Amino acid sequence: MINKSEIKTKVTMVMLQSMNGKLAKDDKDDLKWGGKADKEFFGEITQKLGVMIMGSATFEAMRRKVLPGRRTIVMTSSPERYSEIEDGNFSASNLAPAELLEVLAAEGVTEVALTGGAKLGAAFLKAGLVDEIYLTIAPLAFLPGKDLLNGTEFTEIKLELVGTKLLDQNTINLRYRVLAQ
Repeated sequence: MINKSEIKTKVTMVMLQSMNGKLAKDDKDDLKWGGKADKEFFGEITQKLGVMIMGSATFEAMRRKVLPGRRTIVMTSSPERYSEIEDGNFSASNLAPAELLEVLAAEGVTEVALTGGAKLGAAFLKAGLVDEIYLTIAPLAFLPGKDLLNGTEFTEIKLELVGTKLLDQNTINLRYRVLAQ
């Protein structure tokens, strides 16, 4: 297993959740419930970081849209599913999280945004690869839904709150440094 200290690419998880801890209503949720302020924040932070890594369910929920101004990497067991996408800022990968980060580091990538979903976030957290988390709390509650750490096998993640930002009068973003996983 690769040690996080060997990987030079910083991983920042960028997530939206309802106030009761749900990431999405279901697999087809387009996250419109997150609101304009969150979408603007998401755009700013992912463009700043330059590279987005997401799972295939998240990419499908985005209607396979490659966002401008940043590179998009979709992690999937079947990269060939996306062979028709002809955008130089898009790629699909079936590498393990640590292997993908090693490849990106070799390309000179120093930071990435991990943008969803729950399974992929859990895989990066379980592997000890997440450095920071930006968590937007939307002013909404719903059931059922997918939990932020759904399906994870660990019992604790230690975090340090390093910043808060009010995105609009009802939406807040919390920034955490991951101390231990």
